[in-house]
Amino acid sequence: MSWALRFAVNRAEAETLPDLFELMDEPPTLNVEEPDPSIPDDWVLTAYFADQPDATSVDLITGLFPSAANPVLEELPEADWTTMSQRDLVPVRAGRFIIHTADHADAVRIGDWAFRIEAGLAFGTGQHATTHGCMAAIARLKKMRDFQNIADIGTGTGVLAMAALQANRSARAIASDIDPIAIDVA
Repeated sequence: MSWALRFAVNRAEAETLPDLFELMDEPPTLNVEEPDPSIPDDWVLTAYFADQPDATSVDLITGLFPSAANPVLEELPEADWTTMSQRDLVPVRAGRFIIHTADHADAVRIGDWAFRIEAGLAFGTGQHATTHGCMAAIARLKKMRDFQNIADIGTGTGVLAMAALQANRSARAIASDIDPIAIDVA
């Protein structure tokens, strides 16, 4: 089972997260969010732990944030969080490109350059603005000229390299990543 420690913090502290690797042997993953945009200074920090943290770890983390309030530690149910978080991803369109999951295969139209990418541990489902922007740029570039050499650095799923090759089939592409999971996926 995994665990989550949640508590309120102010925006300034949320935006300057500490490097826990220097303070803990097995640091949690930190996430901050602004739950209500109408109250821009009230944020929530969540620390995710693989195992139940001891009181010393909880105190260490909450102590790093002077504004910390109302800490709650809870055990999370067993789940495939990656799949659950991406289960309802809507298809992403950029020019002729469409990135979709198997659940949205019916969104593909004649003439689309479609990529089916399932939820997984590598980035590249097209939901992030940078991926979408690059796909749109590839579609626009194709209209202006043929490009021959493509580099997709930090490739994740490899979708941008594949999109560039789809747009220009005579091109050469190299896709690289330092994440072993992304390398396997791509």
